[in-house]
Amino acid sequence: MMRKILIITILAFTIFACEKEEDPIYTGDVRLSTNEEVKEFGAKHIQEINGSLLLGVEDSSDDVSNLLTLSALSSLQKISGDLRIINTGLKDLFGLNNLTYIGGDLQISNTTLQNLDGLENLVYFEGALTISGNYKLVDIASLSNLKIIQSLKIINSSISELPFERIVIIPGDLIMWGNLRDINGLKNLTTIGGILDIRNNNYMTSMEGLNNLISAGGDLLIKDCYNLETFTGLENLEEIGGDFFVNECDIISMEGLNKLSSIGGGFTLSNCNLKTFTGLSSLEKIEGKFSIYDCDSIETLTSLSSLKEVGSIYFYNNRSLKNLKGLIKLKKLYGLKITENFNLLTLEGLDSLNTVEDVHFIIQNNWVLKDLDGLSNLQSINVQSIIISRNDELADFCGLRKGLESTPETITMSIWGNAYNPTREAILSGDCAQ
Repeated sequence: MMRKILIITILAFTIFACEKEEDPIYTGDVRLSTNEEVKEFGAKHIQEINGSLLLGVEDSSDDVSNLLTLSALSSLQKISGDLRIINTGLKDLFGLNNLTYIGGDLQISNTTLQNLDGLENLVYFEGALTISGNYKLVDIASLSNLKIIQSLKIINSSISELPFERIVIIPGDLIMWGNLRDINGLKNLTTIGGILDIRNNNYMTSMEGLNNLISAGGDLLIKDCYNLETFTGLENLEEIGGDFFVNECDIISMEGLNKLSSIGGGFTLSNCNLKTFTGLSSLEKIEGKFSIYDCDSIETLTSLSSLKEVGSIYFYNNRSLKNLKGLIKLKKLYGLKITENFNLLTLEGLDSLNTVEDVHFIIQNNWVLKDLDGLSNLQSINVQSIIISRNDELADFCGLRKGLESTPETITMSIWGNAYNPTREAILSGDCAQ
């Protein structure tokens, strides 16, 4: 009898204990916006969230939540989805010290956050890291153990240094906007699969920190970096898969890009202090449009002597540009537009060009241009329209004669406002200069 009572007692205790034991895995998304909600959820000792976790309030129109501490979440080790920490009153992330893995994105946007202490054990990261609008955040050293990350976006924060020395490949985008003094924390990065976008970093003086970068699969965008004078630090960059865009920077040379051989999209320089293209001696191909506009210091393109392929050319309002030397290897263009280069004396440099086709052939408002002799080897002009106008001193069109011989008569041709304005027939008959 006593044995039966003992067995019943043990079974009852076991059932009671099982009923009390918490499941360490929570399935579903979790939203915690107050200290009370964090404390209540933390009491469950959840180790893994099979879903996403939102800490704070997602709608930016809401007031900052009164969430001030995450200490109750010390059991949490893994989040299979996203972790978003948005509009809280947190100053640090203590409480997430045991978190090692995030399967989705990590988004951090808080006006009170000063550091990321609490994320020291975070190593693996399958999604994007976005740190934006954290105006008091100056230290992210707690992310120094990260090894794997899909993409990185640091936008409008007060961070001055990066701690990502363990990261070798970023398959997605690398976006860095605002206040960075250097990017030495990326010194082991070799590959960016997406966009490299650097802007509004007025303390950066070079690209030191990207010394091992070989390839950027998307666009390379440099904008509003007013103390950046060269590309020193990109000495191993060989290829840009998309567009290369430089705007509103104090770049005075392209030094640092000595191994760059190919740009898969367009190459645009605007509002720059660039004087020469020194540093681009290995560049052979620009698949898209080559645009230079509002760059008043550029006088010559001579350092581009290796350039063999360009999609189209658009040179506009470069007040010191005198000739096009450096483009001597170009043979074919899909569009030519040269306008408002007020000191352009000659088209010398386009001497090997034999074909222009696609949309436009425009030479306009180049006040001191006297002749088109640089186009004398053109054999085919097959565009929608030819416009040569308002070149005040242009009186010699003989360089177009050979190209017009095979140009379809259906092409619209407009020549006016020059020192001499011959018709197509006059050019072809030899009456091409005055």
